[in-house]
Amino acid sequence: MNPRSHGNRSPASSRARRLHPAALAAALALLAIAPAAFAADQTFAIVMADYSFTPDHMTWHVGDTVTIELTNNATDKDHEIMFGKGELNYETDDFGQKHPHGWQTKLFDSAGQLHFMMGENIAELMAGMPMITLQPKGGTMTFSFTVPDKKGTWQFACFEENGSHFADHDMKGTIEIVD
Repeated sequence: MNPRSHGNRSPASSRARRLHPAALAAALALLAIAPAAFAADQTFAIVMADYSFTPDHMTWHVGDTVTIELTNNATDKDHEIMFGKGELNYETDDFGQKHPHGWQTKLFDSAGQLHFMMGENIAELMAGMPMITLQPKGGTMTFSFTVPDKKGTWQFACFEENGSHFADHDMKGTIEIVD
């Protein structure tokens, strides 16, 4: 046997162990885009102002973890956020007037689906809806959840002041839940 030989290894098997440059480039390109294409965590900073939400449209993917950083920058009004769609629920005030207050079809079945992380200047938290109300000039709440398997178009809105923020001032936004 020639002392310079490499035993039983043939030139073909030696080539098989090397990655072709084009294949290496393709593999690296896939690795570079994979985190962005398959990201399972999203954070949305939602700012409530005088009768508006920014952003007023979001797209969520079923099963992803979404974190909402909610801030009320309104000058003098509490604002709330509730999630739902379809027919509205109504409450009756002390004068017998009916006012919209949330939806009959709720995106979240209970506040137990939400993980509350931190907040300040919180005016109200209601577990049944769930609903979060923040005081003006910097009330904050950060919460997260797993996007439920409820594909379609949903809304988020503020129903403060007997529903007038929603009904009279159009303080709402939309969510598209997709695969």
